Amino acid sequence: MKCINCGGESTGKFCMFCGSEMPENQPSVNITNNFFGSSSDSGNMSNSGGRCPKCGSSSINFKRERTGTTSRSNSRSKLFTSGRKRRTQSQTSYRTIGLCQNCGFAWDPNSSSAVGSSEKNSNLKWWVLGWIFVFPISLTILMLRNKSLNKWLRYGIIALAWIIYFAWIGSAMSNRKKKSESSESSGAVNNTISTTINETETTTSSEPTTETVIPVENVELTSNKDTLYVGESDTVTANIFPENATDALITWKSSDENVITVDDNGRVTAVGEGNATVMASSSNGKMGSCNYVVDGSKRVMHVKVYGKRDDSNNIGEDWSHTYLINDENVEMQYLVAVGDSFKCWAEYVEEDSNPDKGENSVEYKVTQEDFDNGFDIQVEVSVKENGGSNSGKAAHYIVTFSFTP
Repeated sequence: MKCINCGGESTGKFCMFCGSEMPENQPSVNITNNFFGSSSDSGNMSNSGGRCPKCGSSSINFKRERTGTTSRSNSRSKLFTSGRKRRTQSQTSYRTIGLCQNCGFAWDPNSSSAVGSSEKNSNLKWWVLGWIFVFPISLTILMLRNKSLNKWLRYGIIALAWIIYFAWIGSAMSNRKKKSESSESSGAVNNTISTTINETETTTSSEPTTETVIPVENVELTSNKDTLYVGESDTVTANIFPENATDALITWKSSDENVITVDDNGRVTAVGEGNATVMASSSNGKMGSCNYVVDGSKRVMHVKVYGKRDDSNNIGEDWSHTYLINDENVEMQYLVAVGDSFKCWAEYVEEDSNPDKGENSVEYKVTQEDFDNGFDIQVEVSVKENGGSNSGKAAHYIVTFSFTP
């Protein structure tokens, strides 16, 4: 009787291949789709008792394949005549193919290469191989130690044992190669199945995916100041709503670049007197803005101070200096207006046991030309030697305070 689960020929209450319970009545064969059992269950037959010989998965299906048709004829005598009436009977043979849903492996569960017998045969072969490998070694040792036998007879027995051993190894390798070729042949079915699955997956994955686009609804700008002097800078922050908008790219622009300039990061700089608007717009046209007033009565000046010695008197080795503007340490920037006064002071000290010092200061008033173009203030400092062979000689320094817009 054929098992409705795996299609294998078996007797008894349970199938010897998959362990499923055998039916009381013989099920029908659906020749149209070549599956064993009813057409409604053919696509969902899974092996609950058997496993895939390759990966061990229990998620397997079984398919019936037609292998051929045989014809048989017989005749019987008519009751009242001597003639014979011939009858021809045809019988179709099938085989069962197991298909693993996990790894795609295909095999014949009715063949002797089923997983159970395969594992047993494999274990038996290794057991026999171990004993056969030990046998020639032990026999060789015994023959070499046995001096009672003829020398050539002992060598002949040893050679014969090793010849038999290597012949067995060659035969085992040949059988293994044949099994490998058989597995490759079975793999052709797997490749066909895998190709069909891959084509289905490719067709499915080729369908375009729709990405949800979240547009920008509003752009708001925040600044730290609304009034700047010429040369001052400020940073404008753009707030985009909603925060999870798909395209958050912002383009910056100034309404008058002779008054205010802005870079790609929202950094604004006042370059001239007047009013200007800074604008930030999104890719879909949403825009935010903020206004600035630039006061031209003052401007930011950058200051650098450097000293240079211009005498030829070789006096002093180690010197220190101090620079001040308006009696305070020099800063990098100053806010300057026309008419402002600056007091620049410098001091130099010779570092020795009897220090020599020199200092001087200059007061300067800013003009309109200085305001527009920048200016320099120079302070000259002389340091006289107070003792030794160079007594009376002086070191002369020129210190420049440079103001640039």
